[in-house]
Amino acid sequence: MIDTREQKPYSFSNCETITGTLATGDYSIKGYEHEFSIERKSLSDWASSITQGRERLEREIIRAKKNLKFFAFVIETDLRGIWRTKLYSQVSRTALANTAIHWSVKYNIPIIFVSNRTQGARKIMELSKAWIKYQTNQKYKDIKELVYG
Repeated sequence: MIDTREQKPYSFSNCETITGTLATGDYSIKGYEHEFSIERKSLSDWASSITQGRERLEREIIRAKKNLKFFAFVIETDLRGIWRTKLYSQVSRTALANTAIHWSVKYNIPIIFVSNRTQGARKIMELSKAWIKYQTNQKYKDIKELVYG
């Protein structure tokens, strides 16, 4: 499921997608919208979100952690790209990388860097498949209870 406000939606091969309004994030799984969500950010979006939009983004993360069982970021650049990409922001390159590291610990959320949009779509698909696998398979019931209560 792709949020209607997503400005540059990914296309997924071999997967039917629908659009709808998500409370948090850009991507989810139909039927799990209130449990699973992923926020996609370009590098420039990430830079803007951790500077001018920092408080708003942190409120979104806190809301996601309260309401969802799984929330993650997919950021469209690899770590080398942080230093190679021209940005129109005054944020330091180190802050771009370190904020991701610190927030992944502070909020206990995956922040995944990808090299390009194709890889971003693949990571979202893989995270979605993993969510379905571990949430619906009785074999993983003990793990699910340990992690999600």
